[in-house]
Amino acid sequence: MSHLKKIGLMMMFFGFHHAWLHAATYTLDPSHTSIGFSVKHLMITDVSGQFKTYEAKVELDEKTNELKGVEANIRVSSIDTENVKRDGHLKSPDFFDAEQFPIILFKSRTVNKLGTDEYEVIGDLTIKGITKTITLRGKNTGLSTQE
Repeated sequence: MSHLKKIGLMMMFFGFHHAWLHAATYTLDPSHTSIGFSVKHLMITDVSGQFKTYEAKVELDEKTNELKGVEANIRVSSIDTENVKRDGHLKSPDFFDAEQFPIILFKSRTVNKLGTDEYEVIGDLTIKGITKTITLRGKNTGLSTQE
């Protein structure tokens, strides 16, 4: 767990493309959304990357279209930092241990509206079976009910 210090996980979870017109829960379209992260490496530089495979849903207020909740299941093996050797190390037991813990989970507890389309989401992030409360920020970039 020592290598998981200070993982700053930011989720770009807005950009609603595939949804059902009258439902309060929307499934995010991975071709129009991303789940990314940035971490400090050796206190010198930031390393960023993303997870390419995930399932995420958002809950919206049906009347106001304001965000009420977020849930994501992220496939650890889909990590991509644009460095194959580093990605392999991150999937190893030294970091995420993708074989034993293939999924990272996030489930919101509280959503605070910060501005017109900006939100702060406080929720539980589970990595390697350890759950911690974190705060994420995101922006609603629009809603589409087209397939």
